[in-house]
Amino acid sequence: AVGSRPRAARRAAVSALHNSDASDQSCHGEIGQRRHLALAVPALIGLSGTDSVLAAQKVAEQVVNADKVAKAKAEDPSVFVGRYTDPNHRGGYREISLLDSWQGDLREAKVEGGGGRNEPSFFTLPATIGRIKLPKATYGGTGSFFCITIDFRPKGGPKDFHGVWDKDGITFLEDRNHWPEGEVQPTKKRNGKYTFVPYNLSSAG
Repeated sequence: AVGSRPRAARRAAVSALHNSDASDQSCHGEIGQRRHLALAVPALIGLSGTDSVLAAQKVAEQVVNADKVAKAKAEDPSVFVGRYTDPNHRGGYREISLLDSWQGDLREAKVEGGGGRNEPSFFTLPATIGRIKLPKATYGGTGSFFCITIDFRPKGGPKDFHGVWDKDGITFLEDRNHWPEGEVQPTKKRNGKYTFVPYNLSSAG
């Protein structure tokens, strides 16, 4: 009976984590985060070593993702604040921060980064965050997007590139490039591709 307790705890942890995944569909923000923890943390008791670390990391990631989803739905500019990587310039980073200034209804921001393949060692890019109208024929949907608009000209790129929050990072509407949030990681092959499903695509502006 004693030897079966770790296995039972593992099953409980897996069940709780699956339940917390399902709760993402209906609970966001602080309430959703508390439900995540209420479901998952008790189930982690009894795990040890690598199992407990991996399970705790998954819970933490789910809580952060739920918070980001809530901010995206609320059109909170801080959803874009963070550190990202760019698969088009591996080895580099992008750090987005908000500024205390506005252009009309758009919050100003800046993107600092560099050090990646085929790019400068450091650069700063101006950006704005907010809901804007874009041509339906080009961008689809309602033509209204809550997005970050980045001016890449300081590093030799286009003037306006529009990115929306998509799952675990920013997907750019023009080329579908995806910046996952997080620190630079060693290059790994992915079994699948990111799916472009912006949370606010169906909302009207």
